[in-house]
Amino acid sequence: MRVILHCGVIAALLLSVAWATPQGADDHEGHDHGPHTADHHHHLHHGEDESHPQHEGQQSNALSKPNADFAFALYKKLSALPEPQSNIFFSPLSISMALSMLALGVKGDTFSELYQALGYAEMTPETVNVAYEHIFHMLGHEKENMQLDLSSAVALRSGASVVDKFLEDAKHYFESELFTVDFTKRDVAIEEINKYIAQQTNNTITDMVKEVDSDTLMILINCIYFRGKSCT
Repeated sequence: MRVILHCGVIAALLLSVAWATPQGADDHEGHDHGPHTADHHHHLHHGEDESHPQHEGQQSNALSKPNADFAFALYKKLSALPEPQSNIFFSPLSISMALSMLALGVKGDTFSELYQALGYAEMTPETVNVAYEHIFHMLGHEKENMQLDLSSAVALRSGASVVDKFLEDAKHYFESELFTVDFTKRDVAIEEINKYIAQQTNNTITDMVKEVDSDTLMILINCIYFRGKSCT
């Protein structure tokens, strides 16, 4: 018996933020990841058949408590909305990841408010970003009875100018892809974004986006695909 569960969350939609302006280039002091040690490289790039090495400090566990607290807080908010549905289904990890990727390109009050809401106020951006780097890598290896894949992308308006540092960090820490979209052609934009999501979820989610605004600058996409097989 096989069980297939999938969820994908698009989190975005804001976004005339600092990414499109040169001022965003120096968002956070000390944010540069710089060169990695040989141990760090092996930790993130070992062979598929190798067990995942234990890493000093367990970076990927650093977000366990704040992400769990965020999930319950978000559920409480959603369940308190007027005319709640009988079931509430969402992916808090996808939302946390997308908002954390958003935080790569903002500063000042916006950055502080994002980190406060996510429960990262006492953490440095480097700690948060490296933890997500490890999460993406750990969950990207298929095991005997389970497949759990993460993917993220930036759908950028055609012709928009974006600070290189944001795209570099999004790719480095969140394995984010970049593709351009002409949001003035709404049907085409919707088709292109949904095509990406379908590819990342083995065609289980094909119509996530149903509407876009022609003034959209950028949409951040995060998908989680899980496929498990029961043990007998």
